[in-house]
Amino acid sequence: LAARFLKHKHGTMVMSLQLQGLAWSVLLVLPLQADKSCEVGASLSEEIATLRAAPPGFLTKLGDAYAARQVLDGRKLRLAPAEVLNCSAPPKEKGKQASGVVDEWPWRSKADITIFSGPYKKEHRVILQFPSTWPHRPPVVRFGSKISSPYLWQDEDDHISVANRLLEVELAREAQKHEGTSVLKVLNVLHSMLRKPISEKTESHQWSQLASSFKKDIQVVRKYRKK
Repeated sequence: LAARFLKHKHGTMVMSLQLQGLAWSVLLVLPLQADKSCEVGASLSEEIATLRAAPPGFLTKLGDAYAARQVLDGRKLRLAPAEVLNCSAPPKEKGKQASGVVDEWPWRSKADITIFSGPYKKEHRVILQFPSTWPHRPPVVRFGSKISSPYLWQDEDDHISVANRLLEVELAREAQKHEGTSVLKVLNVLHSMLRKPISEKTESHQWSQLASSFKKDIQVVRKYRKK
């Protein structure tokens, strides 16, 4: 019995068995073990490339998927493991299993959404952080600036806006479906929330009031920039 093992370019192991004295051979295709985080990164990169080829009108820019360089764990800042930053690299020790930290490490992408009319009229930078359970759990959403909205809470220290419970519920709706959610579906929700109320728990006057507040703040900023 002779056996050969060949690593396939798509991440599978091909084992060729040649039974001596017989006129046939057997090919077995076995999946290689891969970290969940690296699998998410590869899937996101493919999805982003497809979306870039045919973007919705409001999507001005969509950045590459990249492993988060660091994440905040409670009050402790954790740096990305080398295995995640270079998913194609082998473990440092032969036969060493990847740690749970590697499996659960998040990926990020940045997107620029343009609102062409209404009180939120401007270009908005969004940072999406995708969990290892993507697409069956939605990403963590942060806007790169302070935005008055019933779907966001303000981080006064970092001058950013983060999805609150109302927005998280809306983002989770698609993720709960069998096929999970997608980057496009997430961006559609974010685009919609800047144009109209998207939750049954949001009163129209509440949305309008916060939207008007944002518009006034932007007008003040633009006025001072012209000086």
